[in-house]
Amino acid sequence: MARRVKTSWKEKQREVAAPEVVEEKLWTLSDWMEKHWKPVLAAIGGVSVLWAAVGIYQIVSSSGEQKRADLTAAVFAKALTPIVVPPAAPATPDEAEQKPEGPSFVSEKERAEAVIKAATTEDPKAGALIGVLVGGAKATTGDYAGQLKAIDAGLAKVGGNPLEIPLHEQRATALAALGRTADAVAEWAKVASLTPTLFGKALAQIRTGDLYNPNLGAKTPDAQKAKGAYEAALKVARVGDKDPGPGSLGFLVADARQKLEKL
Repeated sequence: MARRVKTSWKEKQREVAAPEVVEEKLWTLSDWMEKHWKPVLAAIGGVSVLWAAVGIYQIVSSSGEQKRADLTAAVFAKALTPIVVPPAAPATPDEAEQKPEGPSFVSEKERAEAVIKAATTEDPKAGALIGVLVGGAKATTGDYAGQLKAIDAGLAKVGGNPLEIPLHEQRATALAALGRTADAVAEWAKVASLTPTLFGKALAQIRTGDLYNPNLGAKTPDAQKAKGAYEAALKVARVGDKDPGPGSLGFLVADARQKLEKL
């Protein structure tokens, strides 16, 4: 039979006092809030406004005209519309119940075409983020020249903005798809110089290697240049000549090594 542990009188007193201490702290916090509720409320409101501003900056910063805002909203609406692939066989009652309500597209290409149709890409005041969406949509339809044009229009507006780096990455991809390998390599070099992270710098080197890798169907194959780029990626990612731990940087190291082994 287990022996019952007795609680001493002092321990009982501490247990009784503990809720009182918590209650006292809560009352103290309540008093503080009564005195400072206005600045706290203002701070919360300021944070909400800040995040709202970040979300709509690219939408309305280029123009205050309601018409253009409506057009921009239409682009986002199409880009965020889900894709629902119709079943090969007639839908069962259970599948019909699971079908999402509202509009949808049957393929990535159909959605991309809708995004392009909703956008006014020739408008010089169009937001840079819209340029990213339209550029990606044109790439989906195979119009890489159109993608490049949309990206360049966006880049003209985002100097020093965090959006600049993904635009340069898209630009490198578009140039590679157009067969302009040397220009794509130069673009990845620009990405490497702009990005502040080791991951971004290593990724730029790996993508450069991929452009020359004969095993990946490179349009300008050069095993030596590919090897040099992969080795440069490893040098960037292995700080202090040590492998990084599990994570995105570790994945890049494994990817570069695997590709080096096959050259």
